Order: sequence, then C-alpha cells, then structure tokens
Amino acid sequence: MPTSDESGERLALPARPSNGRVRVGARKHVAVWLLSSVCWVLRLFQMLFNEADPTRSKHVVLVEPYGMGDVISLEPLVSLMTQAGVKVTVLCQQRWHALLPDASCISMEKTWQQLGFIGFVKVVLHHAKCSRASLKGAVGVDPRGDVRSILWLRAVGCTEVYSFDRFLGSTSRVPPGIASLVPECSTTKMRWQNNLAFLEPLRIANQPMRAPNLSHLSQNSALVNGRIGIVAVAPWPGKFWLTQGWVTVVEYLKARSLVPVLICGPGQESQSAEATGFSVKEILSAKDVFDLARIISSCEALITLDSGPMHLASALKKPLVALFGPAHLPLWAPFSPNCEIVVSPLTSNGPIHLVDSNIELGKKIMREIESKSVIVAFEKVSAGSAKKFAFGSSLNLPAFLQK
Repeated sequence: MPTSDESGERLALPARPSNGRVRVGARKHVAVWLLSSVCWVLRLFQMLFNEADPTRSKHVVLVEPYGMGDVISLEPLVSLMTQAGVKVTVLCQQRWHALLPDASCISMEKTWQQLGFIGFVKVVLHHAKCSRASLKGAVGVDPRGDVRSILWLRAVGCTEVYSFDRFLGSTSRVPPGIASLVPECSTTKMRWQNNLAFLEPLRIANQPMRAPNLSHLSQNSALVNGRIGIVAVAPWPGKFWLTQGWVTVVEYLKARSLVPVLICGPGQESQSAEATGFSVKEILSAKDVFDLARIISSCEALITLDSGPMHLASALKKPLVALFGPAHLPLWAPFSPNCEIVVSPLTSNGPIHLVDSNIELGKKIMREIESKSVIVAFEKVSAGSAKKFAFGSSLNLPAFLQK
C-alpha cells in the first residue's frame, strides 16, 4: 500500500508477494534456464562416462561466494558433517576462511554478481582445471538455490549435487534435473536452520539443532565495562538508518553513562562517522575477522544494522538490538540468546532486491524506524542480561524522549 515519507513524497513500495518472497523478473528467469542447459549437458556427460567415485562419498563441497553472514550460517552444518566423519570443502571468499575452522576452503575474491558473466565463466574454467582432480566424485551442496553454484559444482566434478528448489528467498525456482532439490523454507526458518535441511539427503544423522557458534574467535578478548558497539554501515546503503536517529540513541547511551563506539571495517571510518552525525568519538576499525570478533567481544552489547557484524555478534552470543528495513525475515534474523529486532513498519510490504536501483527505497523504509523504538528495545536487552549495563532495574525513558 503506498505511503509517504516526511517530505510528503509518495513511496512506490512493492506489493507484498502472497508467499513473502522477492519476485524475480523474466530476464533473470531466462538466464537461469540458459545456465541450466549447461548443467544438463555436464550431468549427461557425467552419467555417460560414469564419473561417480564411491571413495568420495564422504567428501562434501559447499559453495557460498557471498557475505560474512552467509558463511556464518553454514557453521552448524559444517560442524555436524565433520563430526560424522565427512570431509568438508567450502568455496568462499578468502577473508571468511576463519569462520569455518573445520573445513578446507577454496578461495575466491568476488561474488558471482560482482564477477559478471565473463568473470564467472573464467572462474568456472579455472577451477575446473585446477580443482577438479581433488574434487571429482565429491558430493556438491548449493545452499542458495543458485544455478551458477550448481554449474560450478558440476564443472569441478561433483557427480551428486544437492540444492534448494528455489533461489533463496525468491520466487525463482531451480529447473528440474540439474540437481537433487531440497525444499527451501526461507519464509519460516532462519538461514542456518534452512541449511540443516541438507543433513537428511546426505544421510547424516540429524543432531539437536543449534545456532552458529564462533566462540573460538573470542577466546583472547577482554570485556570493556560500559562499552556499547554501534554498527551504522552495511554493504548495501539502502539499509542505512537516519543520522538523527543515531544521534538520539548516542545521546541516550551517554546519558546512561555508557560508552558508545563505532565498529566498522577498513576504509569505513569516515562513512560510519558521517552516518552517526559525528556523535561518537571512538571508532574501532577491524582489519580482519579475528580483529572484528575481538572488538565485538569487548562490547557489553551492540546496536546494529542488518549486516555481517550483526551475524558475527549473534554467533558470539552478544546481546544486541538489530534494525531491519527492507529485510527478509525470519531468514536473516539474528539468533543471539538475548536480542531484540526493531522492524520498520514498511517491512510488512515484503522484501526487495538489494540492488542500486532500490537504494533510495530502502533508505525511505529505514526512515520509518523511530529512535524511541530502538531505545526501548535496548532497555529490554539490558533487562534480560545478567549485567544491566549500568541501568540498574530502571526501564524509564529519559526525559528528552518522553514526547
């Protein structure tokens, strides 16, 4: 339903799909079927030449070329497979290797989308030449329902491939015959819960479910009393919140004698400071995953956008408040034992594509989040923690917010 922002401008919000998924256009459907035709040819070749290798049935290859949160969501699946005696290899960006210490990793530097068609073809041919000897006959798993990942798995010699029956969170279905398909449940389950659906077809005993746990990254970290981490930037600018909202929240934290600090990656210092109206003096820039985990572990709690650091904080079991606008929930919801999610009222219109053309729409959706809602959520997180972050038992809003 159309609405308007504070300037009176009409927002062209997408109609919510009946199934709560992102709609995929005709051009992308055509691209999916074209790539699938290559997968069919590769599978036929494998069947004709009987490339199956029974000695590799205990070797599983996963493909996750995207962000930190995506890779973190694989941790429970990888852990359960290795406990069952399965060798696990993961294709992911090199900077995320530390997130999956139980797996061997094959490095890539860009996502499928960043590579473009020509770059993708070059990567497939390179790995078909360099990695096929070690991966031939292994079982492939694509936890995104992405035909490009299925094609890569076929090209490196995986004769048995499993994938979701549709692209994660979308209306785009994976064509039949290119992989053994597993139902995708992004409208009812978190990402890491979805991934565990592959245990049954892989014939691995399903152990009690648990969320991602990356405690190995925080073993040498010291807690700083009163420190509250703020993550005000994300890879997609459409997730940014209002500067004035951050200024109000920072003022509230300081009034509670807490110490807000900005958490960001290398090169994001200026962007983070600007996003929060230069209201936070201390900026902690992480040079890698280990450094980011150390910084997050030093905080008593986080207030964060939907981002990779949010998922890392969840895996470190940190209390947190997460701000969601054009989000796909519960797929990307945080899973920390003590967390609150603040959702824009316009999120109910359904998720949108995180592409450049939708950045302004995403920002307008985020503007509907009120600073009072964020502060109330933080009070709840504090009340649910063993330590009260200097709040005592008071849950009263400061005077400047009682309007």
